[in-house]
Amino acid sequence: MKSPNNINLNHFSDWFKFFILSICLWGVSLPLILPAGQQPRIIGGMDADHSWPFMTALIDSEAATGMDGQFCGGTLVHPRWVLTAAHCLEVWGDDELRSAGSLHVLVGTDS
Repeated sequence: MKSPNNINLNHFSDWFKFFILSICLWGVSLPLILPAGQQPRIIGGMDADHSWPFMTALIDSEAATGMDGQFCGGTLVHPRWVLTAAHCLEVWGDDELRSAGSLHVLVGTDS
């Protein structure tokens, strides 16, 4: 008689094979369940201009370019207010906050 603590490896192996097969079949059938002519967004998707108008980029004003200086993001909650995480405004290694003059805020662009 088997102890209730024994694990039947054959049963686990069968379950695992079924699980892997299910995942594979789901992945293969995904293109079949999309409406005709529609591609999955990650493969054939198109950029939608202005689809994230509330997103902002916080940029260090002393950086050579905006791409080099972008260090955090935020959300536009009012035409003049950006909500961001507290750690985005901390000066590294100090107990002080960045001054508003040391930042540029980029709003409403897709590039």
